[in-house]
Amino acid sequence: MNSQVMGFEREAGLEYDFFDSCKKHDIMYAYSDDHKVWQRGQEERKKINERVALHPQLGWIWKRYTSAVNKGIWPKTLEELRDD
Repeated sequence: MNSQVMGFEREAGLEYDFFDSCKKHDIMYAYSDDHKVWQRGQEERKKINERVALHPQLGWIWKRYTSAVNKGIWPKTLEELRDD
């Protein structure tokens, strides 16, 4: 397998892993009355922001995911975001 194919597979794996992190993140944490839920949400959001800073190519996933959720749409697959 050549390095270009391996690089593509690694990139795709990174995108799928990041998308899973987005789905698991309680995007509505800021509205919680429970301080522990809020703190956990803050920590998760910080990790997401750090990953995007480290891998800017993931930024489109976060932007499209949050945009969809804000419209009341909860994407289940990365492909749904790609089609957006």
